[in-house]
Amino acid sequence: MQLLRDILEHAQKNRVAIGYFNVADLVLLKAVFSSAQELNVPVLVGASAGERAFMGVKQIAALVRSIREEFDFPIFLNADHTHSLPDALEAAKAGFDAVVFDLSALPFEENARQTTSRESLPSKVRRRLCSRWMADQERMTTTSGKPLPLVSTSYASTLNCALRGDAD
Repeated sequence: MQLLRDILEHAQKNRVAIGYFNVADLVLLKAVFSSAQELNVPVLVGASAGERAFMGVKQIAALVRSIREEFDFPIFLNADHTHSLPDALEAAKAGFDAVVFDLSALPFEENARQTTSRESLPSKVRRRLCSRWMADQERMTTTSGKPLPLVSTSYASTLNCALRGDAD
């Protein structure tokens, strides 16, 4: 089965887009999947904090995983605009493929500090960080040389990898 990172790298290399659709229930998830399957294109579905609360974090992760496995199809799940570390960890533990860790309500400096700092992670996760994530983090800087807030697949990859105990 393909990984989200591989799909995104392939799309960037070939200058194509990956469809992204928020889903609030099983009907929308099935509609997005059916369309992507008919077109034979990978797809990324997202669940906002409200959608995760409505559907259940573990439940939506299980639904997407079951579709991906049953049909051997590249469908991926993003935790959209996750505003706290506990919520990001919950999504990663449930099996989300990506997490948007969004602290945009904070002043820029505090946002950047919290989203790029390994210290914000629990010690169990911090001890098992993946080297790939660390390399990604070092490359993510603004033109002024300041770190950019960490978002999306890098954060989820780190959390998923760390929680599984893998190391690159």
